[in-house]
Amino acid sequence: MSEIKVDTLTGKTTANDITVTVGATATMSLRIGLMTGFAYFDNNGEFSTRSSLNISSLTDSGTGIVGHNWASAYSNVNQPHSGMATRSAVHGLNGGGDAFLTSTTTSTSTTTDNGTDNRADSEGSLVVHGDLA
Repeated sequence: MSEIKVDTLTGKTTANDITVTVGATATMSLRIGLMTGFAYFDNNGEFSTRSSLNISSLTDSGTGIVGHNWASAYSNVNQPHSGMATRSAVHGLNGGGDAFLTSTTTSTSTTTDNGTDNRADSEGSLVVHGDLA
């Protein structure tokens, strides 16, 4: 097994153009495959970030709505996001909830809902893959 230890990877042609080859023909841009932001947050009782990457702060924007403010902005609003929320029996909404996402280049808002406009504060997580500005 070989091992490579480096401090910096820079593309040969363009600084952010590094291609990863898997097998004979499959390739992917390294920067697209990297997670550039995530948050594991609690909006159910104690309003806090439990763990995060590229999050400068959270905003409590109402019942079931959390704003995630990015420490480093994204190059555009069209970044792949995924989110998940869990709910507490305190609210009578056991199990998972939907996390609806809206974004700008500097923030993402998650709204947890059971599909019938029944919002509730919850624990949740958010993951983003995308180009930073």
